[in-house]
Amino acid sequence: MENLKKILYVLVFSGIATVAFAQSQAVIQAAYIKSYESEKAGTYSVAISDMKSVYNAKDYTANIRLGWLSYLAKQYTESIRYYNIAISLKPYAIEARFGCVKPLSAIESWERVKENYLKILEIDPQNTIANYWLGVMYYNAKGDTADYESIGMAVSEDMVTWERFGNNPVISRHKGICGDGQIAKIGDIYVMFYFGAFWKPGAFDRFACSYDLINWTEWNGQDLVYPSELYDREYAHKPWVIKWKGVVYHFYTAVGNQGRVIALATSKDLRR
Repeated sequence: MENLKKILYVLVFSGIATVAFAQSQAVIQAAYIKSYESEKAGTYSVAISDMKSVYNAKDYTANIRLGWLSYLAKQYTESIRYYNIAISLKPYAIEARFGCVKPLSAIESWERVKENYLKILEIDPQNTIANYWLGVMYYNAKGDTADYESIGMAVSEDMVTWERFGNNPVISRHKGICGDGQIAKIGDIYVMFYFGAFWKPGAFDRFACSYDLINWTEWNGQDLVYPSELYDREYAHKPWVIKWKGVVYHFYTAVGNQGRVIALATSKDLRR
């Protein structure tokens, strides 16, 4: 009889624990859903509050989520803190390290960015994203551009073997980023579309012109594409431009309330 009572106690306690766990999971799920809705609406501070209501410092996913939301809210120190907590919880996972690169880049802490990429490659040596961006950093670190990115030029006679041309970049602000140049020829003029970032707020697409591909004159007017919509409120950058049937199509990478997406601007309003 005594054993039967113990079994009943165990069953009752287990049932209560199961119900409590299910209720707790439902609350956490609801908080995540609310935070995603708030993020989509661009109200990042509300999304952060939604997550903090169920925050557990030992929860890897919650720390990554708060790291991302804090980054979107431009709370870069907080973002780095949450990502570092996630890294400490799962040292051999790479998601948090990739995430931490974003706020570190925003505050131009390039050495720490490099450290994160190197650690990712220790964990996953064939990771193409880390290899690519680390290569970009090493390339741009030549000469006096160790703390910022500029556009240089290399030349080749066979499209296989390349040599840098000259001792200086062709486009540079000596801070932040000038990158991802695409060149088109319009009449006798070469036009380089490129993006700028961090030497003024946000990231944006611009252009420069040249007659000889060596000496470039930068456009000083309004940026071609700049953050103006919810879906590109963080960055509107990395251009690819083409003209088709009289319309110029300007594709670019947008970062905003829909994450990282491809967006389009046109020289003619095609929505009508």
